[in-house]
Amino acid sequence: MDPLRALLTPSKWGQRHRTLAVCIGAYFGVRFCQVLVGSIVPGIISAFGVSRGTIGLGLTGMWVLYALVQVPSGVFADRYGERTVVTAALLLTALATLGVAGAPVFAVFAIAVAAIGAGAGIYYNPATTLLDRTGGPVGRAIGFHRTGGQLAGVAAPASAALVGLRYGWRETVVLGSVCVAIVAVAFVRGTRSLEPQRPSESMPELFDTDLLSALLTRHSRTTLMMTLVEFVGVVAMAFLPTIFLERHGVGQTRANLLFALFFAIGAVSQPIAGWLSDRYGRDRTIAVLAVAGVVGTIADVSGWPPAIGVLSLLFAIVLAVSVTTAPPAPS
Repeated sequence: MDPLRALLTPSKWGQRHRTLAVCIGAYFGVRFCQVLVGSIVPGIISAFGVSRGTIGLGLTGMWVLYALVQVPSGVFADRYGERTVVTAALLLTALATLGVAGAPVFAVFAIAVAAIGAGAGIYYNPATTLLDRTGGPVGRAIGFHRTGGQLAGVAAPASAALVGLRYGWRETVVLGSVCVAIVAVAFVRGTRSLEPQRPSESMPELFDTDLLSALLTRHSRTTLMMTLVEFVGVVAMAFLPTIFLERHGVGQTRANLLFALFFAIGAVSQPIAGWLSDRYGRDRTIAVLAVAGVVGTIADVSGWPPAIGVLSLLFAIVLAVSVTTAPPAPS
């Protein structure tokens, strides 16, 4: 091969790490927008004159749609390719976030928030599959990938406080849209198209109920564990600040700091979880994390110091996400 051409052609090592880097940024972007919405609730209540319960319904719509699009996102990735679906998810998230910023009435706001959930939900499965197909240790790749979401959990509340205090909640939301648009460009430029895995099959064939049932039962224990982990993770993101305020009696500032700690430690811990899974096997690591999860749950609903609850619960939620998505232990 010509030396100049060899220099300009990305190596497998370079392509793998470049794909991982832009996926981390992409996950940061979509999760940033999701967390940002929860950080601007007071401004939304003031702007639209609605109750906290009504806001809660709007946020519930976001998470419900986030859950419902998980299976279709994987099917679309099989049919059209992971890179195409991830790009579409990022664009949808960016446009939906702009819709939130410009919403004239609460109904439009609720629809736009739900669309953010759809974009974030469509994103994750194709991105994870893309990382798997790019090569390298899967557990570690997924662990590093998920640090993007954890870092967003730290950055979004801080951005809402800084920008929102000076300019307002709508300007804060625009910041999220700009963030996703930037990472979308980086993703397109930093990844390469791979041949779709099932391009010739029709949508009815891909959505065949027997096929979906077979996929769910093939690794039923892992599927169940992953479902429980995601459920508890979403609950923690929604209610941990409330637990700190009402159960532990800490102030608003300290509750926000502890909530940021939840995400910050998660960002550090994700790669560790992937390494543990690759090194010692998924099932063995899950057993250890399950015990830690019991301790964390007890801590969070008891009178233990809230920081202890945060730390131990992270072992069950944040780390287990990487472990349950990793391949089984090598024989």
